Amino acid sequence: MSNTEPNTPEAPAALSRPSSALQSRAGVLLMMGGAVGFIAMFGFVKHARTELDALEVMAWRGILATPLVWLLARRKDPALRIHNKRVFSVRVVFGFVAMFCYFTAARGLAVADLSLVHKLQPVVVALLAPLFLGSIERPGWRIWVVVAFSLVGCTILLAPQLQLGSVWGLWALGGALSSGVAHLCLRKLGETDKPSVVVFWFQLLLGVTAGLVFVLTTKGARLLPPPHMWPVLLGVAIGAASGQLLMTMAYQRERASVVAAAGYVAPVWAVLVDLLIFGLWPTQHALLGGSMIVGAGLWLVFRSKLSAPPLTPP
Repeated sequence: MSNTEPNTPEAPAALSRPSSALQSRAGVLLMMGGAVGFIAMFGFVKHARTELDALEVMAWRGILATPLVWLLARRKDPALRIHNKRVFSVRVVFGFVAMFCYFTAARGLAVADLSLVHKLQPVVVALLAPLFLGSIERPGWRIWVVVAFSLVGCTILLAPQLQLGSVWGLWALGGALSSGVAHLCLRKLGETDKPSVVVFWFQLLLGVTAGLVFVLTTKGARLLPPPHMWPVLLGVAIGAASGQLLMTMAYQRERASVVAAAGYVAPVWAVLVDLLIFGLWPTQHALLGGSMIVGAGLWLVFRSKLSAPPLTPP
């Protein structure tokens, strides 16, 4: 089957398609919901990393999340077909690298710090989107304001870490760069593939690959985690599955750079997770850099005109 085969089953729905403005706003709201799912995931990951290896957490995240996504994917497309296999393969590779970097960094960074470093991702999206996705993805000046505040804010945030020689911030930076490329692939996949099917295959391949790498690289690796870690790993899986699905749907309804910017609400929830669960207060550097980033992102989301022509959801 061709990689560019159109997704035809729901073509008649085009007659009742909502307006571009409504789809644009829906894309932003979906990304906000996805951000909440990912912050919950990061919180559970940070707890799991006190006892488990990053690859081990990744493996169980994929294995436990796969049945949840499969139930939804089967309703949308019983064949569970990926049409654009080339772009999907790139998404899997960069998504795997990004997740490994983030899960490694979670052991040494607060959830809020990790979330804020993740906000460098729109820099990659905004810079590469015009090259890979066409002229409609050219970021306006509001996006560049967010990019500038991201760079300055993340520099302020990571300064203490880098001065102390900590590598956790560098792992998080690697995750942000890889995640940006993965998000561009999601936007491209929105032209041909259903979000639930994309998420299903990603979760399945993630779990299998991470599990194999963990067993092959760790001598005497245990096959099952300790019993008291199962609820934590289930929380990782549920947060990941909901975040992935909502994020993938968002990229079908709005420009990649704008959707990525909508995720700037995430650090607000991350601070609450750190405070209520881990008892960690944000540092002065985090407050200053985070306030710049979150303020610019929220202004963009609620004041900009999100009326660029979105993709028709398959």
